[in-house]
Amino acid sequence: MGRTDRSGGPLRRRLLQWFDRIHRDLPWRRTRDPYRIWLSETMLQQTRVEVVRPRYLRFLERFPDLTSLAAAPLEDVLAEWSGLGYYTRARNLHRAAGLLVREHNGVFPREPTLARKLPGVGVYTAHAVLSMAYSIPLAVVDGNVRRVVSRLKLLPIRPSRLVQEEADRLLDHERPGDWNQAVMELGAIVCSPIRPRCESCPVRTFCRAYRERRTGSFPQESSRPTRVRREIRLWIHLDRRDRIWLVKRTAAPLKGLWMIPWTDDKDRTDGFETLGFVSHAIMNHTYRCQVLLRRQPRTLRSVVLRPPGRWIDVQRIGDLPHSSLLDKALRLLRSRAIQQKRSGGPSRSARELTFQRKRRR
Repeated sequence: MGRTDRSGGPLRRRLLQWFDRIHRDLPWRRTRDPYRIWLSETMLQQTRVEVVRPRYLRFLERFPDLTSLAAAPLEDVLAEWSGLGYYTRARNLHRAAGLLVREHNGVFPREPTLARKLPGVGVYTAHAVLSMAYSIPLAVVDGNVRRVVSRLKLLPIRPSRLVQEEADRLLDHERPGDWNQAVMELGAIVCSPIRPRCESCPVRTFCRAYRERRTGSFPQESSRPTRVRREIRLWIHLDRRDRIWLVKRTAAPLKGLWMIPWTDDKDRTDGFETLGFVSHAIMNHTYRCQVLLRRQPRTLRSVVLRPPGRWIDVQRIGDLPHSSLLDKALRLLRSRAIQQKRSGGPSRSARELTFQRKRRR
């Protein structure tokens, strides 16, 4: 860890005063509980704050502490995570909770080296939890911090060691958790990647990029991974009792989640009605999905569906671990039901095709 930058006192005071005055009231900022802070940091990886806020509160209703999370079946944890994506985060969270209960008496460790041994906990997450929960002076570096530090000091963001060292020097050791959140808040709502709001920045007089009118040049863009585009077909089989045929995926992507069977776009669509198209992103893959529907005959004894799966009542899907891709496909199905009802055609009610998550106490 680098030394404190003694000359940064005025910068720290100004940024912390700004943060104290305008920071967003987020539920994970009202606690010093390391479990709740760890959960929020895990959820916020690759996911927007407005999406996380309600899901964070709902997750805590179901799993209010480490013990309840560790004792829960993985499938229940994945079900509560459904729609947030990047499900490895939930699996690692569950595994780490078990380790903490078995080996650390249910307490998140204070030592960075021990924290980083937990599944899914890297340098950023360890520093975030330890600084915010225990006030341990450790600087976090995420995308927002990287951008702020790069502009303040006109630093390249590669190698990452340079930014981490500068973040360590800038860190306020008296309020490390608040400082880390203040820098991240500045990057999130003021020091944006494109067209930063420099006129609203509380530390613009300390910013070299602002003084030299080079905010558009920093941070220097790094090469992004090439996105892979795929065309697939989602096959909805619906029986006369409004049950849908789902399979539990055993391989990536969406391993362990319940999903409509899918194939590439070369298969024949005889006997199926096209409901429409949806797009979905998984990691660096973008899928354009044709959603097709087939109602099964009254007698299912002769119907053999591949791959093997289960008939699931549509209203029970909310209790199963599933991807938001399934939700998108079902929205098309519900829209179709509404259209048929309005036109007087034969259809189940849209209400019957709506699933709701059961609340568990």
